[in-house]
Amino acid sequence: MGSKNLKAIVVKGTRPIEYAYPEELRRYVRELNVKLGSSARGVSLRKFGSAGSVGIYNEIGNIPVRNFAWVGGMIMRSSK
Repeated sequence: MGSKNLKAIVVKGTRPIEYAYPEELRRYVRELNVKLGSSARGVSLRKFGSAGSVGIYNEIGNIPVRNFAWVGGMIMRSSK
């Protein structure tokens, strides 16, 4: 789609979405929320938000500084 300069597809409707198995979906979402909420990552996200990962990502060079551009043979990193 990108080669045809298509940037987005927008859909607007007025009818509610119908699910094939609504009760199974509700049960699955509840179970998933419990698992995610009690995991170490879930607890960290709740406590610090997504910004809590910035320090770790900086240490491993995973912050998109200058779109991960190589400068002088190494990736630039943000300052601490």
